[in-house]
Amino acid sequence: MLPIGVGFVLGLYIGMLGIASALITISTLMILFRLNILQANGTSKMMIFATNLVACVTYAMSDLVNFSLGTLLSIPIAVGSWVGARTALRMESSNMKLVFVGTAAMTIMKLITEII
Repeated sequence: MLPIGVGFVLGLYIGMLGIASALITISTLMILFRLNILQANGTSKMMIFATNLVACVTYAMSDLVNFSLGTLLSIPIAVGSWVGARTALRMESSNMKLVFVGTAAMTIMKLITEII
């Protein structure tokens, strides 16, 4: 039941906001399901793909998707994602954790400055 409940809550959050969805998903997988950072990262990609696909269709049904810009940006994003995933697989787990913590810290600081 835990994966179903966690999945629903993550999907709700990602569908509504999506802000730092990868950070939240990876953290959840590491904490609740004890995955290492690379397993959590890979699993999070699968989960976020599913949530983004459903959210994209939902937004498109309300005519809120710029398909020409999205298509133009998707190609370099896909290439960058491939390079990033290959880089992550070559990095040591401790280095990946440093990148993860650094990114999380910057995201948190950015969100706090927007609130204040």
